Amino acid sequence: MAHTKIASKFWPSLGARLAAGGLCLAAAAGAIAQVLSNESQYVNKNRNTGWFFYRDQNPPPPPKPAQVASQPTSVVFAPNPAPAASSILVPAKLANPFSVSWLKEKLPILHENAINNPSDENVRAYKYAERLMLDMATNYGNAVERVVAADPMLNEEARFPIAAAARASALFQVDAARKEILKTIAPKTGIWFVFDSTCSFCHTQYDTLQDMVKEYNWPIRYISVDGKPLKGMTTFWPDPRGERSKTLGVQITPAILLVSPPRNVTIVAHGALARAALEKKIVTAAISMNIAPPELVDVARMQERGILTPADITKLQTQKADTSDPRQLVEIMNSAIYGTYDTATKR
Repeated sequence: MAHTKIASKFWPSLGARLAAGGLCLAAAAGAIAQVLSNESQYVNKNRNTGWFFYRDQNPPPPPKPAQVASQPTSVVFAPNPAPAASSILVPAKLANPFSVSWLKEKLPILHENAINNPSDENVRAYKYAERLMLDMATNYGNAVERVVAADPMLNEEARFPIAAAARASALFQVDAARKEILKTIAPKTGIWFVFDSTCSFCHTQYDTLQDMVKEYNWPIRYISVDGKPLKGMTTFWPDPRGERSKTLGVQITPAILLVSPPRNVTIVAHGALARAALEKKIVTAAISMNIAPPELVDVARMQERGILTPADITKLQTQKADTSDPRQLVEIMNSAIYGTYDTATKR
């Protein structure tokens, strides 16, 4: 009973305090919820800006444009706009009538008109223009034939014979000069034959070389990149994996090199060649190595005379002359071509 009385004595005060505390908690919870709601909206809205940023919530308004005093306006009627340049069809100015430039421009037009509308008038106009073109070409061809026949520097028959009998005689001289060059250089040069025993073309080239070496008594060295000989070969020099041959520029087998002691080495050919082609290439290599007799070089290169070499053309380009003058142009070109002929031909 005593405890009940004490509790009842203090209960009203305790209940009031609990009620007041409950109200405070409710108010605090509402405030926190509001803050969290606002923060959540703010964070969700500005999550891409990161943590460290500064942004004015209320940016200043843009400046107002300066006010211009109103003036009475007058209505001006603009003239009709000019048509675009691309819409105006202006006929192209043709070249001088009945010239080559005029034909290049006019002939396709006449041809198209004749096909689109094959009237007698259109077809006749095209055929007359075509006749003019053919006549001009005929006149040019006749003039070319006349000029070339009179100028030995332009005449291919003068440079190297074209007629069957004369051409055969010239080729015989060329072949004889080549063989004489081979006989001359054989004692003081050598042939290196690089091969692979598994290469079928190497066997074929070996047989061809055997005949040529025997005829000219030519020293020859056989070099094997796989360390094995060819059938019928008694001596050879091994070159494992072709390492030394590669330093000389050999890329594939068979390969033939012309050697002029002490250190002059030139690749003659890669691959299997017929004897005539092989001898021609050896002569060409000997001429480029400057070991062929000069008196035989001009005959052996008879087919090449009258042809401007790259060196000749380079020299020609350094000439100071008015190339727009036909006379000066002909004089310079004639002198350059004349210089390519051998001394026995010049007069």
